[in-house]
Amino acid sequence: NENQFFYTSMLHFAISLEIGINTYNKNLISYENICYLIPKQLGSRSTIQSILNNGIQLGYFEKIISRNDKRVKHYKLSNNFIKIFENWIENQRKILKAHYIK
Repeated sequence: NENQFFYTSMLHFAISLEIGINTYNKNLISYENICYLIPKQLGSRSTIQSILNNGIQLGYFEKIISRNDKRVKHYKLSNNFIKIFENWIENQRKILKAHYIK
């Protein structure tokens, strides 16, 4: 199941949402910003990095190295994961609509 990456852990979900929000806003998000935005209780910096690397290997995320500073890595959703993300959002809308609008 393509959505399985989302639901692997709360940290996977949070990282996917942060990258997804920025992708939809036509922004890239840096590793440092991801670490800043995600509560420390969800996972360490090294765990976040591991999930990002796994997401890249699976083709869900793309990593872009900054032209200005090669140490800065930015992330966005891959085109394939955008489709998965959009389907997930649409399913959530249907669930909420069915649950709250009767």
